[in-house]
Amino acid sequence: MKPFVGETPDCALCGGSDFETRLLGVRDLVWQKPGHFRIQECSACGLLMTRPRPNPEELAGYYEGAYSGGTGQGDAKKDGATSGLTRRLGRYRMDVIGKVRPLHEDDRVLDVGCSYGGFLKVVRDEAGCSTSGIDYDAGSIEGAIEPELCDYRSGTLVDATYD
Repeated sequence: MKPFVGETPDCALCGGSDFETRLLGVRDLVWQKPGHFRIQECSACGLLMTRPRPNPEELAGYYEGAYSGGTGQGDAKKDGATSGLTRRLGRYRMDVIGKVRPLHEDDRVLDVGCSYGGFLKVVRDEAGCSTSGIDYDAGSIEGAIEPELCDYRSGTLVDATYD
């Protein structure tokens, strides 16, 4: 994988361009993908975004070998979405989010790049939040866990029609 370049777009929700950094030095400790990120909050609407984020050319490298991918391993990877390791990683992610603001039952969580929805299941189970997930990999969305409890969509956030 080539070195990370990234992009820092305006807010995906309201188009705002003023952000406040909430977390510094965020990186992928699980899959060891390149890049150091910030979690930033849009000053206009409060959306938290990863910035910089992979640009469209880099995005494929972040998904490579991680999801259904047509390799015939989709069921095994889906089973991994409910494994103990996935639950521990989900709780860790909730702890990181909690450094900005703990999740509560009345919150709505959108996971961009949700895979089979393992993290969203943890969010529902632990915090009782309403959840939505979007992933570029259609196979992951087709096999997502607990589809009756989550609004799953296939594609990109830019093309999605979320309120």
